[in-house]
Amino acid sequence: MCAISFSTKGNAQIYAETLHPDADFGIKVGANFQQIVGSPFIPAYNTGFAGGLFWGKNWDKIGFHIEALVNNGSYNTEHPVSYGLFHEKGTDSTNKGKFSALYLSIPVLAEIKLKKKIFFEIGPQYNYMLSFTDNNGAYTKEFKNDKILKSGEVCIDLGINANLPYGFNLGFRYVKGLTNVNNSTYYRANDAWQINDAQILLSYKIR
Repeated sequence: MCAISFSTKGNAQIYAETLHPDADFGIKVGANFQQIVGSPFIPAYNTGFAGGLFWGKNWDKIGFHIEALVNNGSYNTEHPVSYGLFHEKGTDSTNKGKFSALYLSIPVLAEIKLKKKIFFEIGPQYNYMLSFTDNNGAYTKEFKNDKILKSGEVCIDLGINANLPYGFNLGFRYVKGLTNVNNSTYYRANDAWQINDAQILLSYKIR
């Protein structure tokens, strides 16, 4: 009688743990390499930072997690305002554009186990611009707009990450911008601008 009771209790515990996977909560920090594709910007990946919090659940083969990350980007133009496409009578600036921006990013990612400790991740991300700075003022003056980038952006994330000992996780992620972020009112800046990121992130699971 006692043996039967013990077996039933053990099976119930295993079944409950299967239905209610452990929730993970922790912090992420790393490097953010960001570019803007579209004239007049140089399509180079400039180095910034990324960091924030994550929460998620994992089953045996799949899982999901939500993050709140703050990251920054910097962008440079290929030519001064007075060059070629942006030349206007009366323009005397010889400065190239130098911009920086700070974002709050919210990715919602599904995870698929590839091997024992290696996962593929995919999902949408929304970026909200917290601040934008034209570092030398050259292009803002000609664009007639102090915020030439749209404040909201939708992206798609693709990445791979690996569980490490002691609650750490190391991941690489590519973030492809889907939104035309060109908010310029300068009539010659009519290209579509898209922001892409490559990120290396180290996570630590608090629980």
